[in-house]
Amino acid sequence: MKTMDRNGPSWLNWPDQIVDVLCKAVLCVTCAAMFAILLANVFLRYLFGSSLEWAAELPELLFPWFVMSGVVLATSHNAHIYIGFIVDRTTGATRLALGALRATLIIGTYAVLAWVALDLLPIVADERTPVLGVPGSVTYFVLLLGFVLIGLKELSILVRALNGIQTPAEKVAYE
Repeated sequence: MKTMDRNGPSWLNWPDQIVDVLCKAVLCVTCAAMFAILLANVFLRYLFGSSLEWAAELPELLFPWFVMSGVVLATSHNAHIYIGFIVDRTTGATRLALGALRATLIIGTYAVLAWVALDLLPIVADERTPVLGVPGSVTYFVLLLGFVLIGLKELSILVRALNGIQTPAEKVAYE
């Protein structure tokens, strides 16, 4: 298998890099916002005996963004769903076939999940959070977006594998 600059030619890299940068930004912003909101609410409770009404809802709305951006980033590093204990023990055509099968199954699974999330958007749009009034479809949209991005990341991994470009291996604690 040939190894190229960070997993292939630039036309394979730039979409992944854009998604990675956006996911890292979402991770940083949501983590900082959740921390700041919760910290402010704790200080207000203990110092003044009051709290922000919306402080319980906003972290609940930000958390799905935080989680899905992390899952998409894990997919970038082939660490979301990886069967290394099997694939790493094979070589050549067997390794390629197992990698392609894995990526195809994941793409199919996330396509179904995205389809279901898309169907649920109009249903959950009627539900609103009590204080902020945010529609429930916002959270489901985050899931839909995450499922689509994971599918696209896996498609990128599949294209690389089929072109003989080494895909990133899962980072494990014992290495």
